[in-house]
Amino acid sequence: MTASKQQIREAIQKGMDNAHTQNVPLWLGATDEVLNLLVEEGECFSSGSIAAYLRTFNPNLKFSVTSHIGEHIRDRFSANTMPVYVHDDGTVSPMEQVPRVTQGIARTPPGTGVFVYAPSYQEGMGYDFEVDIPVPGTPLPLEPDGLPAIPQQPLVPASHFIQLAPRVAQVNLMAVVHKNRRCYIPRSAFEELLHETKSGLKGGDPVYVTVDADEAIVSLDRTPGSQAYQLVATRGVVQFSHPVTPFTIGDTFPIVVEGGARRLVVALK
Repeated sequence: MTASKQQIREAIQKGMDNAHTQNVPLWLGATDEVLNLLVEEGECFSSGSIAAYLRTFNPNLKFSVTSHIGEHIRDRFSANTMPVYVHDDGTVSPMEQVPRVTQGIARTPPGTGVFVYAPSYQEGMGYDFEVDIPVPGTPLPLEPDGLPAIPQQPLVPASHFIQLAPRVAQVNLMAVVHKNRRCYIPRSAFEELLHETKSGLKGGDPVYVTVDADEAIVSLDRTPGSQAYQLVATRGVVQFSHPVTPFTIGDTFPIVVEGGARRLVVALK
């Protein structure tokens, strides 16, 4: 099933009405209602595809695709507040977060990591997630029904299109010791690991931590002598104490992503 233009417009308006009632930004209310609609229709989506819907059918909404919509959707997934997909036979599928990499088909540069949300990993991998998000203030051509077209992957790739572009990894991933003397591994580090391993992880899921004098290893797999920690649901982070010598408040440590070993390595010295 595919959501219609009218359904998308109605979802955006409903979300904006809810936002007024709840005293939250208009883009946030609209994002949540479009997300709900897409899940009800069994569709995959990304922050970019939702942003494209919002800018197409209500160009007056003001938001950042990455720091507003993208961050909000990742927060919801980490906190386990996403709706589930309900199939025609009554069975349900929890939402999957599928790491993808742009190839530069649309305006987004190649090598950009993107999360697709889907009923299954296979459907998430097959979803055409690269769409041109309308530029604010740019008039869109109208179809015979008087509405713009539903955003889709461009038929003609952008001029910078590069097939099978490698992902551009983040640099300077750092762990930080907070006032409780616990070492915090940020969500950005786990997102890098998920892209490297093509796996999913959400708030409440376990990871396995081993700490010695030289390094801390945070693994997706249980290892001998490791201790299980759950990702903090609201933020997708992990925090742990040193078993022997308390960490020093304010210290920072570089994080190395070892995708082949399915782990993060924190250099403590």
